[in-house]
Amino acid sequence: WEVMKCGLLGGDEMHENLFSVYWLNTFLHGPFHLGLSATMLHKDPFVEARQKEIYPVEKRFDKIKMQKYINFVYFGYRYKDLDRSRIKTSFPGKSTYAQDAYEQSIISSKESRDNFVEMVVNATRDYYVSIRKPGDKLRIYFSRIKMINLITDTLKAEFPDLDVRRYAEDDDYSIIIDSDIGVTNRGKAGTGVDIPGLTTVINFTNVESSQAVLQLLGRLRDIKGRDVIFVQGYCKNIKKHIQYKDNCHGMIHERIKGFIHHDYAIPL
Repeated sequence: WEVMKCGLLGGDEMHENLFSVYWLNTFLHGPFHLGLSATMLHKDPFVEARQKEIYPVEKRFDKIKMQKYINFVYFGYRYKDLDRSRIKTSFPGKSTYAQDAYEQSIISSKESRDNFVEMVVNATRDYYVSIRKPGDKLRIYFSRIKMINLITDTLKAEFPDLDVRRYAEDDDYSIIIDSDIGVTNRGKAGTGVDIPGLTTVINFTNVESSQAVLQLLGRLRDIKGRDVIFVQGYCKNIKKHIQYKDNCHGMIHERIKGFIHHDYAIPL
């Protein structure tokens, strides 16, 4: 600090990489440190305690009242017979839920794939296309590149008058900003992306981290005169999806305008 003659250390998304953040604050003693995060909370008591050591609650800036403008939809769907289907929620030899394994099993089964894709098309139509005004944008989140490609190609064919593109791997940043419908993943467009005109987010990934959902919520901005909608898809006969949904609700209910439950009528 003395050599650089630096008086301020600033850091964004300081809820991430807890070990590195803790180490940094333990050994770097500068005059002033400003840490930024919209999701400095955690359901793990140990992690939350460490975050409060680094950033004591009494020193956090809370003078601006949080705006509540997001309409949240819990979009529930179910399989006709999950036990007899080819749907998998973990990789071979593992017991933990894996979104990649789930999406891969959907792709691998023609019946499940066709029914799932039809559901995504219907959700896209109901929550975006049917209420769309010029300039409105939609972003849809999956995990696997194969699923992103499949959904992108399907929506291109289904809605030829709209600019539908994928945003993954090395795709150009302008795609996520300019396209009407962008199909992407959290790693590529989950944080730090401000999309003008974004009115709808549909998230079909299910993860234990509620912060991940909060970060996706943060993609939506308050747009005067327009309703903004966040749709969280989850399977009603997959226990982990129900658990993640319940965990998520405990953290988001103070950050949203309101919520509803919508059950997809056709079993997959």
